[in-house]
Amino acid sequence: MSGTISYCLVPVLNKAWRSNDTYFLTAIFLLFVSLLFYLLAAIRDPGYTPRQDPSTQNQVLSLDTLENPKTDIPALDLSHLSRGSNYCRVCCAPQPIRSKHCYTCGRCVRRFDHHCPWLGNCVGERNHRFFWLFLGCETALALWGFIIACGAMSRSGTVLEWLKANLMLLVCSLILLLAAFTTGILFVYHSYLMLCGQTTWEQACRHRISYLKELDDVYNPFDEGGCSNAYRFVCGGTRDWDQMYSATINRRVSLQP
Repeated sequence: MSGTISYCLVPVLNKAWRSNDTYFLTAIFLLFVSLLFYLLAAIRDPGYTPRQDPSTQNQVLSLDTLENPKTDIPALDLSHLSRGSNYCRVCCAPQPIRSKHCYTCGRCVRRFDHHCPWLGNCVGERNHRFFWLFLGCETALALWGFIIACGAMSRSGTVLEWLKANLMLLVCSLILLLAAFTTGILFVYHSYLMLCGQTTWEQACRHRISYLKELDDVYNPFDEGGCSNAYRFVCGGTRDWDQMYSATINRRVSLQP
C-alpha cells in the first residue's frame, strides 16, 4: 500500500512542485514520516518472549493441565505461570498473559495483535504504536495527495479535452482516495482498540482465549479508561500483564455480592 501511494504521488508531486511549494513540502514531510514509522514497525522487536532449550520440554500445557495430578508430565518450573497462562512447546517457555505464538515468526509475542505480511513482522507490545502512527500518517499522506491532484486538474475545455489533459491525475487521485479509505479504516479500528485496551487477536478470538473466555463478553480486565489506555499505548513500555490481570480479577471477585 505504501509503495502504491508513493508511486501515485510522483505525478501529483510534480504538479505540486510547479504550483505550490507548501503543498509539495507538506507531502514530502508526510512521506518521510510515514516511511520512518513503517521502518520502526517493521524492524523493531515486537515483544518476543524468551525461549528455552527445545530439548527440555515438548508439550503445550495449560496451568489447569499442570495442576492435574493424573497427568504424567515432566517437572516444570511454574514460577512464571499464572492461571490462564499457557506453556508453549515450540519456544519451550511459559507464555505470559496476552502473548501468542506466531508460527510465521516462530516466536511468542507479548500483547500479540496480529502478524502483518506488509511489515514482514508481528505487531505486538513494542511496535504497535509505530504501526498505528504509520497508518495515521499514511492516511494523511494519501488524502493530501488526493487534494493536490484535484487542485492540479485543468478545468477548461470539453469533456474529452479535460480527460486527455487530466487522465493521469484522475487515475492517481482515485487510487489515492481508495488508499486513504483503506488505511483510514485500519487507523480508526486500531484507534478504537487503543482506547479500549484491546488487541485484534483478543477481540476476534475472545471465545478461545483461556484468560478471557470465562469472563463476560463486555468485560475487559485490561481496560484502564480511554485516556489512560491511550497514554500507555503511545508512551508506555513493557508491562506485567499477569500481575495486572490477577489484581483486576481479584478486585472484581471481591466486589461481587
